Amino acid sequence: FRSADMDDPYVTYHNSFIESEWWALKQIWDKGLLYKGFKIVPYCPRCGTPLSAQEVAQGYKDVKERSAIVRFKVKEEDAYILAWTTTPWTLPSNLALCVNPKEDYAKVKAADGNIYYMACALLDTVLGRLAEEGKAAYEVLETYKGTDLEGKEYEPLYQCAADCAQKQNKKAFYVVCDEYVTLTDGTGVVHIAPAFGEDDANVGRKYDLPFVQLVDEKGQAVQLRGISTHGIAWFPDFVNQDAVMQLSKDCGNYLDQNLPMAKYLAKKYLNEALNNPSEKNLIYPA
Repeated sequence: FRSADMDDPYVTYHNSFIESEWWALKQIWDKGLLYKGFKIVPYCPRCGTPLSAQEVAQGYKDVKERSAIVRFKVKEEDAYILAWTTTPWTLPSNLALCVNPKEDYAKVKAADGNIYYMACALLDTVLGRLAEEGKAAYEVLETYKGTDLEGKEYEPLYQCAADCAQKQNKKAFYVVCDEYVTLTDGTGVVHIAPAFGEDDANVGRKYDLPFVQLVDEKGQAVQLRGISTHGIAWFPDFVNQDAVMQLSKDCGNYLDQNLPMAKYLAKKYLNEALNNPSEKNLIYPA
């Protein structure tokens, strides 16, 4: 039972209430407690509005989507870090790679001739397909704990993200640690884009990473200097399963010469060379 004071009701549109809110806001401002930040929320690019948890729950369902394994070139080393993502449209906003600090990782030389870093527990799952008769899929060179890899730097996948990070005067493109990374899928290394996903945002705040948002309110790639996106809608192209399957069937189906993210969908093996050197980091469907 709850009683209501109808003689002196709580009415939010009364001036007394509104003025008290402005007074409280002024006190917070004077004490230096007000700041600008970002929060990850469910969003509808069609409507251009955030969605409440209740709205999402009303239409929530599990769907099967393609995920991708991407290789990131390690700085000053002839090796790559293999990272997994379920949201390939966020790759241009990549700013870090995340490992689990308590898990075991390995540096291996694969049968395709490349050297890779990834989780020990997933080596056979990811690289096993490279095995040939009389030739192992990989050779373990060194092993590490996740914390040993923290701080290892790699080359940006896209220059546009590097330019945005530089303008914010914040360090990016290195390995970070968080226990949310699991070894149930992927490579044990997760691509981090703080503008997308609550876990990514939390890691971004923890390491003070830059904030790079390359998708606008309509779900389209923003226009950047030197990059023509032609209004390509990333959300429909990369979430719609029919579009994904079509890209898988057609190796030459490019969305745009400056946005080669579709190519990874057509690659089946790590040792298949890509024709365009700018695309050689986008490997194959996980």
